[in-house]
Amino acid sequence: MEPNLVKKSGFTENTVRKQKKILVIAVICVITLFIGTSYSLLTNFDTKNDNNVLSFENDNLKVTVNKAGLITLDKNVPEADEIGLKKSVPTVLTITNTGNTDITKYSIILNKDKMTTLDEKYIKYAISTDYGVSYAKTGLLINDNKVIFKGYNLGVNKSKTIYLKLWLDLDASDDALNKNYYGNIEVKLENSADIPYANQSIKKTLGSKTGVIGINKDGLLASSKDTIREYRFSGKDVNNYVKYNSELWRIIGVFKENNEEYLKIVRDNVLDNEKIPIVYQVNDVNYELRSNNSNDFYWHKTSTSKVSSDNSFSASPLSSYLNTLKDERNSKGYLSLLSNEAKSMLRKTTYYSGSASLDDTLLSSYEKEKSKSWTGEIALMTASDYGYTISSDNFQDAILNNFEEIKSTSWLYNSKNTKDFAFWLMTSDNDKDNILCLSDKGEFKSISISAINGLRPVVSLKTDVLITSGDGSVDNPYLLSL
Repeated sequence: MEPNLVKKSGFTENTVRKQKKILVIAVICVITLFIGTSYSLLTNFDTKNDNNVLSFENDNLKVTVNKAGLITLDKNVPEADEIGLKKSVPTVLTITNTGNTDITKYSIILNKDKMTTLDEKYIKYAISTDYGVSYAKTGLLINDNKVIFKGYNLGVNKSKTIYLKLWLDLDASDDALNKNYYGNIEVKLENSADIPYANQSIKKTLGSKTGVIGINKDGLLASSKDTIREYRFSGKDVNNYVKYNSELWRIIGVFKENNEEYLKIVRDNVLDNEKIPIVYQVNDVNYELRSNNSNDFYWHKTSTSKVSSDNSFSASPLSSYLNTLKDERNSKGYLSLLSNEAKSMLRKTTYYSGSASLDDTLLSSYEKEKSKSWTGEIALMTASDYGYTISSDNFQDAILNNFEEIKSTSWLYNSKNTKDFAFWLMTSDNDKDNILCLSDKGEFKSISISAINGLRPVVSLKTDVLITSGDGSVDNPYLLSL
């Protein structure tokens, strides 16, 4: 069903009433393929057209569109984005690599046809990469140089499907009435260097000024001859800022599980969202999630003040809050605060949550943490995660209860944007009534599980997440894409 659009407030009722013609925004699906910017392969395309699908194909690429001929929006007047997104009927584009080599980078461009009478500056668009579940990108066509989508690493015989919606911008003036827009879709393959996955991008900076180091099987700085257990950012000044969920996060490092390498990142600040509920229900039990008028969270506290005898992360309601969209009372979980794009990047991972004590060294803490594990998508930092943020010169002698002098060498403690530093760790204490945490002074503490502290989520990203731009600095963080 084609959308019935609403009247823009800037139009008078008389203006709308007098319109005798239908405002049409139409896209003619003319697919043009470019290699680099040098020549066109348009003449090499075979075109197939039936009642529902328009298909273009050559030796390198196949493009299918779910509508043959015109993609039309009828009876349009300017409208707000939320209305345009809701009412616009999507055009489905599928790009398939039919060649014999991987496509490292490609762009989909929407160009106006010579028949167009509507100024492109009035065209709003949105793109979905999750089959229309969410539209993460919304903008004016003219602002993005008519590039509606950029894709990366399209393997042989692999496909990418996007949903495209168009509508008339709410700020369009009267001269947009009774005008038509016709466009052609151009697929441009760029002769660029291979774009590695995010974990590969970080590993390539090993030994550079970014602060990436290799950790050997003994938990110390790896030499060129050592087998590397994992890659971590270490030291005071490192370039590991990344934009995730439209927020600043920090890359902890590159880790491996089941022969897959992935990035683990931590939020640059503790959670401070007013949408976080006070009470969260898990298995019919109401837990006090956070203190009133505070951004501090309880590790384990029920509304009846009953304290658990299990101080592990899996027994804490925080693990449920972080990994669910809502609780049994429909209170929103942290997962609901992530965009659909951010959720699509999450990797279910094994996190270690074993017990340690303040008397442990950094190296022994790492080993003890492995005594217990929890599998999920969103977790917290471990004691050793924080320990390895210090300068590698201090790894050998670092003791958890003696971080006062060496915390100054930690990138996490010296984060330029951190407001409140104190937060819970995932590492439980040998004392079942306590859990390890970090104080606002950047030192390890052991406090009661009925106490309150900040919450700083950690996520692992899928292996095929890409770093598409940025240098990791706070002013130019890495940008991610799937």
